[in-house]
Amino acid sequence: MNANDLVAAGVDPVGFVDYLAIDDPDETLTNEIGEGLAVGLERAGLTMLGGETAVMPDVVEGFDLAGTCVGLADKDAVFDGEARVGDALVGFPSNGIHSNGLTLAREAVTREHDYDDEFPLVPERTIGEELLRPTRIYTDLLEPMCDHGVHAAAHVTGGGWTNLLRMGDRRYVIDDPLPAQPIFEFIQQEGGVSDAEMHRTFNMGTGFVVALPEDAARELAAETDGRVIGHVAEGKTVDIRGLSLS
Repeated sequence: MNANDLVAAGVDPVGFVDYLAIDDPDETLTNEIGEGLAVGLERAGLTMLGGETAVMPDVVEGFDLAGTCVGLADKDAVFDGEARVGDALVGFPSNGIHSNGLTLAREAVTREHDYDDEFPLVPERTIGEELLRPTRIYTDLLEPMCDHGVHAAAHVTGGGWTNLLRMGDRRYVIDDPLPAQPIFEFIQQEGGVSDAEMHRTFNMGTGFVVALPEDAARELAAETDGRVIGHVAEGKTVDIRGLSLS
């Protein structure tokens, strides 16, 4: 998540520092956390610069893991962060729920199910495995985005599709959205969650969106796994699947 936020600014993530607060330094648990961090660092192309573990049984129940990411960019190379009216929007697929909305997701799916139950829409996986698919890391998009003159980018995290408003006070018209993975249908069905709440909470199949000129957008989409999903207009909303979010 740290790396993706830097990519959304046009910054190349290079280093990471972690902080682990834990009530009991269990070797099995800390090894698993370390292995997970190592995989994430490799996928993001990051170096672990250091870290700290604090044993705090009077403060923490279980463990709390935090991280900080540092990146580099030429001063003139970062995205200016402002989408222009007439820009096209290119969306890049997520691989599931990522790391946001899990409080709502847990509440929805545990009403009638356990985490180790078979996931009905993808029977070869459990519900827990589907919820815990690792967040896709988008560092591989930085170079092609810079090459094609991206004006602004949004990492679709907490706040769901309203994150696009971070690219400026515009109207973001999503008329050809990427499909949402089955986990979102399952959460909505089991929790009785409205369409609007789903799109304000979850990425709904799209983890990263960029705004850039139309011709460049088509080229960027052709060179990556992205797709032109809409355009930028006057206004201050995100219009998607019959909803108008602000």
